[in-house]
Order: sequence, then C-alpha cells, then structure tokens
Amino acid sequence: MVTEKDLARIFRQTADVLEIKGEPSRRSLTYRRAAQSIESYGVSLSNLIDEGKLKDIPGIGEFLSAQVMDIYTTGESQYLKSLVQELPEGLLELLDIPGVGPKTVRKLKEAGITDIVQLEKAANLGLLSEIDGFGVKKEQSILEGINMVRELKNVVLLAEAKQWADIILMWLRNRPEVDKGSYAGSLRRGKEIVKDVDLVVSSRDMDLTVDELLKAPFVDRLISSGSTFVSFYLRGGPKADIRICKPEEYVSFLHHFTGSKEHHVALRRLAKEKGYRLNEYGFSGKRDLHPESERELYGVLDLAYIPPELREGQGEINVEIPVLINIKDIQGDLHVHSRYSDGIEEIENLVKATKARGYSYFAITDHSRSLVVANGLDEERLREQIGRIKEIYETAEIEILTGIEVEILKDGSLDFSDSFLGELDLVVASIHSGLRQDRAQITERLLRAIANPHVDIIGHPTGRVLAYRRGYEADWDTVFRAAREYGTILEINASPNRLDLGREMILKAKEYGVLFAVSSDAHSIAELEYMLYGVLTARRGWLTKEQVVNTWTKERLKQYLKDKRREQ
Repeated sequence: MVTEKDLARIFRQTADVLEIKGEPSRRSLTYRRAAQSIESYGVSLSNLIDEGKLKDIPGIGEFLSAQVMDIYTTGESQYLKSLVQELPEGLLELLDIPGVGPKTVRKLKEAGITDIVQLEKAANLGLLSEIDGFGVKKEQSILEGINMVRELKNVVLLAEAKQWADIILMWLRNRPEVDKGSYAGSLRRGKEIVKDVDLVVSSRDMDLTVDELLKAPFVDRLISSGSTFVSFYLRGGPKADIRICKPEEYVSFLHHFTGSKEHHVALRRLAKEKGYRLNEYGFSGKRDLHPESERELYGVLDLAYIPPELREGQGEINVEIPVLINIKDIQGDLHVHSRYSDGIEEIENLVKATKARGYSYFAITDHSRSLVVANGLDEERLREQIGRIKEIYETAEIEILTGIEVEILKDGSLDFSDSFLGELDLVVASIHSGLRQDRAQITERLLRAIANPHVDIIGHPTGRVLAYRRGYEADWDTVFRAAREYGTILEINASPNRLDLGREMILKAKEYGVLFAVSSDAHSIAELEYMLYGVLTARRGWLTKEQVVNTWTKERLKQYLKDKRREQ
C-alpha cells in the first residue's frame, strides 16, 4: 500500500527530475511543497482518499490530486516514469552524493557524465574543473561525497529507525506470549545514525515468537534466525535484529544489547573484580543474579544508574552522573516556521498545537529574504506577520515571540538592519549559503553574528545534514569562546536530518560554559514532535535542563534576552 512517505518521496523525485531537465523552477517547487505538505499533514493518505479530502492538503490541487490517485492505484507515478525514461541510466544515482543536487546533475549530464563511475574518474583526473561552476574544491567535495555514499550505504537516520522499531514493537506487543519489548543498540542510545533496528523482547514462548516473526508482514528477506534471535531486512527498510529472551532475563538482555561495546568492557572488568561474570544472561560466579531493573544491575557494581544515552565508554564510569534534561522539561520551542515562508501551517494552528504540547511560549522564526528558495520574508512581509501575531496574541493564552531566522550572509553581515532586528523578540541567525567557504571565512561569519547584540541564537551551527553533508569547518574553540562571552545561545536543531549541534560538539561547547536551545525547526505541526530527537541529542551531550534556555520559564527567558541586548 502506498503511504504518505512513499508519495512524498515520489513527488520529491519528480521535482529533482524536472530540475535536471531544465524545466521552469515553479514546476519543481510545486512538487517539493506538495511533498512536504503530504508528509506533514498528519492524516493518513488512505483516509483522505476514502473521504474525498485530498485537496484539503495544502498545495494539492486538481492536477496533483489526479497524480496522487494514479500513484495510490498503481503504486507508481506514470508521469515520473515517463520523465525518468528520457534520462540516461544511472544519472539519478548522482543525487545520492552529498552536495550534488539537481542543478549540478544537469551540468554533469550536459558534460557527458551520466553515472558515478564516470564522475569519480573525471574527478580523479581533474576534469571537472573544465565544467562551468566547478573548481578544485568542488571536485574534492564530490570525491569525498562518493566515499560518504559508500560508507553510509546501509545506515539509517535515528527518526526513521524509530519509526520502523515502533511498527515492529506494536506487532510484537499484540502477541499473547510476548511480555515486554524495547529499543536496544544505538537506537536506544539515541545515536543520530544507526546501522540497523535493534530490539529486545521477552517471551513466555520464545520458539513461538521466533516462528511468528519469520511470517510477519514487515519481513522482507531473512538473514538468519535462532532460538534467541531473528535478523532480517525490513520490507522497504533497513536491517532489523531482534533478540528474544525469557521474562526473567529481560533486564540483562536489554542492558547488554543496548551497548556500547566499550561501556560493557568497563563493566565486565568491574564485575570480575567483584567475583562475577556479566553477560546478556545476567551475573554469574559467586552467585547467579537476574536484576529486575537496570538501576539494580548498576547497583551490584556499586555504580549509580547510567542512562542509555551516556553508555559510550567515554568516561561515564565512576563519575557523578548529572540529572539530564528530559522532554518534560521543555517549556517552549524557539525555532518554528509558518506559511509565511516555507512552513505549511497558519499561525493560529501553530498556537493550538504548541498549547496542546503544554508549552508556555514559542517563537515564529520564518526565513529572511535572501533565502529565496524558502520564500524568505522581506521587511514588509515580516511586519505584516508581526501584525498578525499581535492580533492572535490577544486570545492565544500562550506567549508568541516574534522572530526571524535571519541569514548570515557571505561577508558575515545579516539580512536585515540592526534597528529592524531590534524590534523582534527573538533572532535566530543561520548559514544556508556559501557553505564551501574556507575555515577562516566561516569562522569570521559566525563570530560577526555572535557579536551582534540583536542575535540571540545561532541556528544549526555546523551546517551539517546527516548522511548528506558534513558540517563546514570553523575554529570552534574561538566560536564557542565568543558565544560564552556575548551570551549568544547555540542551537541543538532537532530536525532528524540535522541534529546540529551533535554530541561531540555539545561536549566541546559545554567546556566553555555556553547556553543551548533545543529547537524543532518545525515546518508543520507534525514536525513539532522532532523536539524528542533534540532532547535525546542534548542528553547524549550530558546537558542538564539548566543549560538549555527553553526549559526556563517565559519570564526568565525574556529577561535573559532583554539583559543580553542591553549589556552589549
């Protein structure tokens, strides 16, 4: 059955192919916006079709509605199929390379390069510099991107892994013999990229659970199975490894298969010193123990409980474990987009959705004018939005902060004047262009933004896009030192394809005493849920709620922003 995710993917592919073919940009933009609307609408595609409400989705008119029905009925887009047939075989695979978009593919096609093998050969021979718009740096970037494609061929982002895990767990928990089930492995530790979907489940009839798993509807191809495990490829998804144990072994199995390997090496050493052996079945040696909780397991080793996110074998043993930030600590979201730029929701709907999440405030931070592809706001449209926010605020029963995600331009200046930015409640400054500038240039751009008294937050500070683009280089020690000096907050962007800052950068920034904001960067109501992934990442960086400004009350946050601007 075709899902919303399938449909959005097909529409994005259509947009890419139209750009490669050189069709007018408005055509590809129509498909991109439709894809985002479909993915974020929050109602199942089948229900919308059954109720005849396809056109309720923003951006889906008569023309696209007909295509949706074609795809839903046949499982594929005849329109996209006809477009792809006009392209050389292997050309679209170039889009998998980080930093290579439809416009680049179009130039490569015009130069006679139509697959990855040809592209790698041309880059290694230094031939790409002969193409307009290509240089030595882009050539090197493409070679790095090809290597990244090979490295990441069989990995999946955290959010997608969680979605697959939830499908399997729902199925397992409906089995009468199944007792408990949970995420395990790097998924449970909250790593931003995982190799497979790891789960642990306890069963009162392990053989039956194994037998039924082999027949489950989500299983595509079996890899291997035994009395305590099943490993398979998911239908249309990544690899899944499911460990099955007796109910009394569940805690030990869950702990063991959560990992990491380095964490367990340290624990086994401690266990040995105390006369035990520790493995997935629990403690053995001077006596056999099956802990009833992970807290009890750590207690046997005279350790405080160590949350899964910290179990990386990097100093978490025998140190004081802080009370980490929790999703319930979040008081508001400081990076949300509306229909005024590239979001799909009216402000009124965002007000309802943020209130429903229990927030006491949130900020509307649409893109600024230089980001044309995101329908960025000029001063006139932003003033119009501010007026609308003030109207809504009268009955909103939630604090709505007026704001902008302002572009940090290539010379380090901002997209709006200081006087205009000073009229806003909150300013997030981000880099979206000029990503290939050298280390010194990127550092200077960030430092200028950080030092600007009207900039409150630096958005997605490293610019990385997971499994697609590594972050830009900068002198991060200098950047973090400046952020602390000026009181400028650094964002942990919770969008699953960013999670920026990541764990290592959070740990580094923490050393300088900077403050952080965990923000969803939501472009729809559904994407407000991304906050969870940002909090997981913050936990992996050992952050407490005190270090994250959007766990503060609205009064405290507003006073901090006011004092910051006054003191500079």
